[in-house]
Amino acid sequence: MRKTLITLALFPILLMLMLTALIGIALQQDKMSKSDLRFLVDLGQRHGPGAIIEVITREFYGVDPASSPDPSYGRTQITGRGHAPWVIRGNLDGRPRMLQFALAPGLWAAYDTQKQSLYQAWEGDVLFEGAAYDYKHGPQPISAGQWYLRDMEGAQWFIEVDGQDIPATVKYLGYEYGVGQKTAVMQFALSAGHHYLELAEQPEVIERDGVRYLSRHFRQIGGQTGVRAGFRSSSGERYLTQSTVELALSTTTAIALQTSPDLSASITDTELAQGKAVINSSDCLGCHALNHKVTGPAWTEIAGKFRGKAQPTVNASLTQRVLDGSVGQWGKVPMPPHPQLSYDEAAAAVAYILSVREQRAERYPPKDENGRPYVATQDYDVLPRLTSQHPSFRLENLAPEGFEPKVGGLAFRDDGKLVVASWDRDGAVFLVDPKPDQKSEVQRIAEGLHEPLGLTIVDDRLFVLQKQELTELIDNNNDGVIDRYRAVSYDWPSSTNFHSFAFGLLHADDYFYFLLSICVLPGGASCPDQLSTQGKLLRADKAGKVETYASGFRTP
Repeated sequence: MRKTLITLALFPILLMLMLTALIGIALQQDKMSKSDLRFLVDLGQRHGPGAIIEVITREFYGVDPASSPDPSYGRTQITGRGHAPWVIRGNLDGRPRMLQFALAPGLWAAYDTQKQSLYQAWEGDVLFEGAAYDYKHGPQPISAGQWYLRDMEGAQWFIEVDGQDIPATVKYLGYEYGVGQKTAVMQFALSAGHHYLELAEQPEVIERDGVRYLSRHFRQIGGQTGVRAGFRSSSGERYLTQSTVELALSTTTAIALQTSPDLSASITDTELAQGKAVINSSDCLGCHALNHKVTGPAWTEIAGKFRGKAQPTVNASLTQRVLDGSVGQWGKVPMPPHPQLSYDEAAAAVAYILSVREQRAERYPPKDENGRPYVATQDYDVLPRLTSQHPSFRLENLAPEGFEPKVGGLAFRDDGKLVVASWDRDGAVFLVDPKPDQKSEVQRIAEGLHEPLGLTIVDDRLFVLQKQELTELIDNNNDGVIDRYRAVSYDWPSSTNFHSFAFGLLHADDYFYFLLSICVLPGGASCPDQLSTQGKLLRADKAGKVETYASGFRTP
């Protein structure tokens, strides 16, 4: 026992000695730069020395420290990238439809695919939070660390014709991996009048004279010849895409860590009194009452709808409705605008309304023939439960031991193999090969998708429904692994709400059908404002054009 305790006490020291030796050797052999060292220090502060050892042995020495079978079924660390998967679709920093690249250990770049614009290049990490990542309701992934480059507004694209810049519309076409998944390029199209270009951009990090640069290598892959494409950043710099654009990664700015709203926070008695005074001195009580409906809903009814959801998005939306007026939220009778109120006064009134608790009215429950109130029971009638399998069916377990995907989509190929989309942190797609009288084989064929919850096969072509995009998965070189992620359609509005799922994917009569759930606040209440396509069944044609087919759904 004494020896065991001594060993345990020495373990942290031995770990630090091992860590120091690995770093020292890497520095002596020029395998590690000062920026790499800064990243490792930051990594150790967040995840401990074990994470540093894993990164050093894998990225600088090419040794995978994992000694047990891969529980993720094929998650592959690409040397030099620092994260697997290293190309990821998803939300980031409150922005939808982002594409993120782990360019090097601790160095990321993120693009807004709707504008084909570099949003941010930063040193640090991505905090993958949310239902698909850590089971939390509400948060979504955010960046952490220090940013080198950031463009909050987005690039403005143009096509240069005869020395004149013509503003262009950009359309994201998807992305494609190179040999061995070691490189990746984004593909997009520009159109301006009758001018049309298709381009590809490959982001990489290079180092020269001790300075790191974000290298944005552009090339034309289709469209018109004899014209040039370019873009202007939000700060006004003009760039042409005839060659590589290099942006120095030198000065950094700390990323302000975003936090989820505290749903338990309450307003003070003084603030409540201010809100009540605003209501008493306005025309609100002509249409509303505390506990019963007049022309408009009771305060208790409004508060009940958003119970426990007193967060900035709700308060701001309701405050604006008070100021601007509203109709259709609680019936056909419009609520008039209140221009006489300041924004702070309207916000105080909203805060008071959301704090109201339901007044318990005297209840008159129905009574039985003996004068006693009816008592609820859990009795119900059901048919006899099945005790054995019906002889018409044969059940087979196709999943080998340890393979437990969060199934978001299933489809059989003509060769009998099963394609499975998994709703998890990797956004992976697997191919299950059922072997007669043998253990099934599982192969990871795609990854980095954004919460895939739909999958179908049409004429041997594989389509998957991401949270904000319908995508075709293409194997260019027939090696069994997806190389190209072609954007078929994203012709509907999107948000970063954690609950804005896209469900199911059916194909019929040359259309793809899928359902969008509504926006929901943490805790379950519906968001006060919904996008035009939320809660609707949509269908997309071959060209990607989307139309509403049916409506009135919640979380279908």
